[in-house]
Amino acid sequence: ESLIFHTPDNALAAFDAARQQIRWQLENIQPVIRAQFTGQLIGIITESNQQLTISPQGELLDSANLREPASIVSAQNGTLIAYTRGGLWSILTDGIWSPLMEIVPIGGISGAVKQADDGRLFLFDSHVLYAYDSNRALLWQIELPNVTGLTELTIDNGILLLTGTHGDLIAIRNADGGLCNRAQIYGDDRAKLWYNLGSDGILRVAVADQIIGLDWQTFLTGCA
Repeated sequence: ESLIFHTPDNALAAFDAARQQIRWQLENIQPVIRAQFTGQLIGIITESNQQLTISPQGELLDSANLREPASIVSAQNGTLIAYTRGGLWSILTDGIWSPLMEIVPIGGISGAVKQADDGRLFLFDSHVLYAYDSNRALLWQIELPNVTGLTELTIDNGILLLTGTHGDLIAIRNADGGLCNRAQIYGDDRAKLWYNLGSDGILRVAVADQIIGLDWQTFLTGCA
C-alpha cells in the first residue's frame, strides 16, 4: 500500500498510504520515465536509460545500463518482462535477467510489450506489432508506420490500445490484428503520458499540454 514518489533531489521515497511516514528511501535515482509494479517487484526506467529492479521493501536488486529506454510490464507470475534493444527478458524476483525468447524484433525507445491473461505476448518494435501465442509461435503481425516517442500497450476486452508520448492512439483487435481506428494528437519528447478507460466508456488521455476524452465505442467503430 506504499505510495512511491521521485523527489526533486533524485531519490525514491515510499510513503505509507496516509502519506505521513516514509517507509524507505533510495538515493541517487535519476528522473523516472517508466515504472511498473508486479506485486513482487518494482521495475523502473530512468532518463539516463537505467533499468532498476527494486523489492517492495526498497532493496535495489539490480541496476542495468541500457542503450535506449526499454518497455517493462508485469508478467503473470509476478516477475517483470523487459523489452530492450538487446532482446526480450524475464527479470526474476531476485533481480536476475533471463532470456524470454531467443529471436525477437529489435526493441528500443518506441518499443512496447504486453502479456495477455492467456499467455499471448504482444511486441511492438516501433514499426510492426507482433502477436505470439503462449508457446511463442507467431500468430499475426501488422505494420504501424510513423509511430515515435515512448509507447505503451494495454488490453481491454479483446482490444489492444497502443499509446505514445507523440500523441498516437491506435486500437487493434488482438485476435487477428485488425485495425479498429487510429488518431494522433499533439505530443513531443517532453510529454508525459497518462490514460484511463473509465467505467463510463470514456477513454481519457493526458499527453503534452492537453487532456481529451474519447467515446471508446465510437472510436472502435472500425471493429464493430
